[in-house]
Amino acid sequence: MAFRPTTSSMSTARGAFTLVECLVALVIVAMAAAAASTAIGSGIAAQEDALRITLAAACAESRMTQALTSDYGTVPNLAGHEAPGALLASDGTAMPGLMSEMGRRTTVAAEPQAIPGFAGLVLTGWQITITVYDLDEDGDERELAVLRRFRPETWEETQGAAP
Repeated sequence: MAFRPTTSSMSTARGAFTLVECLVALVIVAMAAAAASTAIGSGIAAQEDALRITLAAACAESRMTQALTSDYGTVPNLAGHEAPGALLASDGTAMPGLMSEMGRRTTVAAEPQAIPGFAGLVLTGWQITITVYDLDEDGDERELAVLRRFRPETWEETQGAAP
């Protein structure tokens, strides 16, 4: 008769994890999940900031378009401050969404501009500056967009004629 080994005499292959191995694997998975969560949170915050800056630039451009297309003599009437929540579009309606959390400051100053390369040539006009901001967690203003343009007085406006 042939000798057959029994299961007790056979070397058994290890088929399960020990408790320590399970705990080490759990810690590694938890650390990876925390790192991924932090990265995703940072990405979302950066995306929201980029959206706010883009909307602020559009808000500043809206006011600048209004200043550049208004009658020359009425441009100084656009100067002023719109607090967060009171921001209005050029048609007088309230700004939607994130724009409603922004404020806008418009300054208009009479500033002659010398033209480089043309000795003695000075243009009269308005220096228009538009600043769009929001409030941070502490209630301090955070500038999102600043737009500056010079609006010269045209020859027609100087002569009193309609352009």
